[in-house]
Amino acid sequence: MTLSLHLVEHRVRELPAFWRHRPRLAAEIERVPGVAHARLGADIALTARTGGRPRVRRTALLVAWHDRAARDACLGAGWPAAYVGDARESWSLALDAATVVRGAWRGWQPDTSGVERLRPEEPVVVVTYAAAPPRGVPAFFRGNREVCRALDANAAETFRLGFLDGRLGFGTVTMWRSQKAMTQFTYRGPVHEPARRRVEEKVELRDHFFARFRPVASYGTWHGGDPLADLRREVDTATDGSGAATNL
Repeated sequence: MTLSLHLVEHRVRELPAFWRHRPRLAAEIERVPGVAHARLGADIALTARTGGRPRVRRTALLVAWHDRAARDACLGAGWPAAYVGDARESWSLALDAATVVRGAWRGWQPDTSGVERLRPEEPVVVVTYAAAPPRGVPAFFRGNREVCRALDANAAETFRLGFLDGRLGFGTVTMWRSQKAMTQFTYRGPVHEPARRRVEEKVELRDHFFARFRPVASYGTWHGGDPLADLRREVDTATDGSGAATNL
C-alpha cells in the first residue's frame, strides 16, 4: 500500500559509470528487504512543446513497498545511497495509497481496504502508467502536449514528472493542492478527458494504472526546494470533518 519516488540529477562526470552499472543497481534495489517492486528509468520533461523529452542527466526510481515500516526505515536512514551516489541533487517522496482508480503498475496493485478516504481539500499525488506500442507513441505524445498546455495554466498542479519505464512504458507523477482541483481538471475540464479518449481510441495502451496517493514525507531537494514542503506551507493546515485544523 506504499510507494516511494526517488529523483536524482547526476553530475556529468558520473553519468557513464551510472548508466553502465544501472542494471546491477536496479537488481540490488529489488533485493532490499521490504521492496515489492522497483523500476529505474529516465526522467521525462513533460512540456506543451514536446509532450515528453527524456533528460539524460536525471533519473527516476519508483519503488513499491510491502509495508510502510520498511519504507520509512529505509528512507529515514538515507536510502538509496548507492543510487544517489555523488548526485548534484536528489529528492525522495514517500506516498501512502489512497485510491486505485484503474489497473495495476506492472502487476503491483496496492491494497487500499480500510484506508481513510482523501478529503476534497486534501493534497494528493496522482501516479499513472501505460505501455504504448511503437506505432502509438506519436499519438500518445500529441495527447500529452494538449494536457501539458492546459496544466501550464492550472495553478492547482504544483509538481509534474514523467518517467520512462523500459522502452515503451510511460508514467507520470503529479502533485495537486487538493483532490477536488485534481478531479475537476481530470474529469470535468475541457481538455484531459477528451484527450485521453482520443488517444485510447487510436492507441491500444496496455498495463493501465491510475492511483491516488497521500504524500506523507519528503527528503532532499529538487530544483533547489522541496515540492512537498512548499505545498505544505501553502496549505499549512487542512480541515477534518469536524472543522478542526489538522496538520497535513
